[in-house]
Amino acid sequence: FSMRLFNQVAMGSGNGDEENNELSVVRTDEMTRTRPMKADGSAQTSCMEESSKQRPSERIQEMVEQGGGVLQPFDDGHVPETFGTKTTDTDNTTTTAWMATYPQHVPGNISMSVYDNVLPPVLVDAIYDTSHQYGQPWGTYVTIEQAQHYLQNNGQTNNTDNTNIPSSSETASLEEQEGHWHALAVAAVAHFLIDTIPNSSHCPIAHIAPDKSEHSTNGDARKALYGLKEFREVAHGVAVWALSSNQIAQQVQYHVDYAELLRYEHNVTVPPLWAGTIHCTSGEVKGGDFCVNLGGLDHYALHGYKGLKQPPAGRHHDDVPRNDPLPHPQNPGMEAVGVDHDTSSDWVTVPYCYNRGICHVGQLAHLSTPITSLPEGKSRVIMGFNVFGHGVGPEIKKAPEHSPAFRRRVHLHRSYSLQGIDLKTMLRQNKGFTKLLVLAKRERIKQQLKERQSQLTLDIQALLQKAPYCQLSILMEQLGVDTDQEWPKPVDVQVHLSHLVRTTTDHDTNRIAVDPTHSPPAFDEHGILMPHAILFLKEPNHKGYSSV
Repeated sequence: FSMRLFNQVAMGSGNGDEENNELSVVRTDEMTRTRPMKADGSAQTSCMEESSKQRPSERIQEMVEQGGGVLQPFDDGHVPETFGTKTTDTDNTTTTAWMATYPQHVPGNISMSVYDNVLPPVLVDAIYDTSHQYGQPWGTYVTIEQAQHYLQNNGQTNNTDNTNIPSSSETASLEEQEGHWHALAVAAVAHFLIDTIPNSSHCPIAHIAPDKSEHSTNGDARKALYGLKEFREVAHGVAVWALSSNQIAQQVQYHVDYAELLRYEHNVTVPPLWAGTIHCTSGEVKGGDFCVNLGGLDHYALHGYKGLKQPPAGRHHDDVPRNDPLPHPQNPGMEAVGVDHDTSSDWVTVPYCYNRGICHVGQLAHLSTPITSLPEGKSRVIMGFNVFGHGVGPEIKKAPEHSPAFRRRVHLHRSYSLQGIDLKTMLRQNKGFTKLLVLAKRERIKQQLKERQSQLTLDIQALLQKAPYCQLSILMEQLGVDTDQEWPKPVDVQVHLSHLVRTTTDHDTNRIAVDPTHSPPAFDEHGILMPHAILFLKEPNHKGYSSV
């Protein structure tokens, strides 16, 4: 096993040249294949019938259950290329496909909402420019903690004056590009998913409910798809990506969103809790409408992946093009401000419109119609959002869809799959390599903790600049998180500040100090700051009180 491969897997190394490697740039629709056929031409026994006792690994089950999810066998008509037929002289089986469902997927009052003017114009234009120039899909992962910090530092408003948009360069390295993408994604998640949807002051142009009783397009609908408290409790983060297309007739086929790498590596479909899209191209875009079916997983189970299980009426599998969408309502004369809900089929069509945001519960199947016309010199750009819970979120964060890390892992799997090598088995059997991976993970965790501690210090200083002489308990409440999977928890903020104020010197850049005039004593007998302690920022080069 080469050290170069170790660097790719353990350290996530790569360079811009890999982006031009045909194998490394793998689109979602190239990562799966239809069910294999037997020698006599008949279809093989379905994975659900053949191997009902095969369950995902305990780690995958725990990840799903931690977020309140339930796993069940689910056949959508295709098998990932890493889970093809395993054939011996006496055995011919396929691996069972599983679907995760969450409480958020149970039909409720609202299935989807549509908003206009969801982002500050300067932000949506920056997303368009970056995606149009790059010309390829890009992706990243934003934690809820990162989005909340953005709002704390920039204000909860769509006012462009308070929106900090990073600059980009055409000559930037891949690492610099990834940082730029991430900054744009953090701002978009903060404005759309946290500041707009749960906020009753932001009126959607439409709410759509499964029972059709809550369909409103008059701008008066005040119900939210989710509440801010629920969102903060169940969501770990958001997989964010951007797609750019300048090809007429291009479309996105019928599908449900899910954690791509989990399906690819474990044959487990994990839909997001909520999914969203923002239209980023200004000017008149014809076609490229967003169509979603409210039938949920029942509809997807009937039609399957890209409609392979149930092709359009009067057609057969053999003569259905892979890009032929399922029937859905289309109204070419519909104005961009309209949202059409065909109650007979439960298809909802939302026309493409600049700075329009769409959000729906995560298990709904959807597609986009073919592009028929684009403004001259422009491409159709959308930004997509998948919200994942605390169980699977940390795993998805390692290699979110369309990110360089995702492409590298897919490339690695494809390379060894073509050679008939089970990569995971080979890695487990290589004890020396496994030890290197463990050591690399430990160092990565240490480095991540150092980075988070540095960021926490900056966040504390930012809050103290806004609120001088602030009580520690307030800082613990605002900067600490209550979930087990995230850092810092409130007690971590307390311990971190205790260390800062007791070890700083006059020459340190850290200016956080304890107010010595406040009583009772600021520290307990173990040297830990008490929640009632008052903290402030010393002036530069000013002698302050940093310890008892």
